Amino acid sequence: RPETNNTVSPNPQSKVSELLRDSWADAGFATPETALRTRGWAVLNGDRERFKESVYVTDDARKILEDMFLKMAEASNDPNKAQYIQEILNNNYGVEDAILMPLMALNRDKNFTGYRILSQQSPSENEMVLQVETTMAAAPANKETLKFQNFDGNWKVVIDEDCIKAAH
Repeated sequence: RPETNNTVSPNPQSKVSELLRDSWADAGFATPETALRTRGWAVLNGDRERFKESVYVTDDARKILEDMFLKMAEASNDPNKAQYIQEILNNNYGVEDAILMPLMALNRDKNFTGYRILSQQSPSENEMVLQVETTMAAAPANKETLKFQNFDGNWKVVIDEDCIKAAH
């Protein structure tokens, strides 16, 4: 049976591609690669709305993360914790912000230099799994597996229970 161009390859491709920080831009979400560049740009620019558009948090993951953040806030010995919690509520910070803020802090401290896509595989035509290293000037590269899913032509990073377990 001859293969057609729209056949999705389940096999990992190991061609490394570099997305240097200079290439990060508000490039939209047409492909997993442009979505990754847009996500990086949102982190560099602290663009909460654009970052929020770049991720899809499943209901189960949202519940787990909200519970984790609440426990962390309640466990804090900070005398201003009530004020911080109120600020979070007032500013309508959500799970996406709780994912974005540490990334912004990491960039500020370690200076992101780019993304390196180590491998990619497509379990289906609407899914892409990328092994990505975030390279930094002041720290070793941080490697993670990002699951992308296509929602009506927009590729987003999926935050699910597996993703949370892998991060903790």
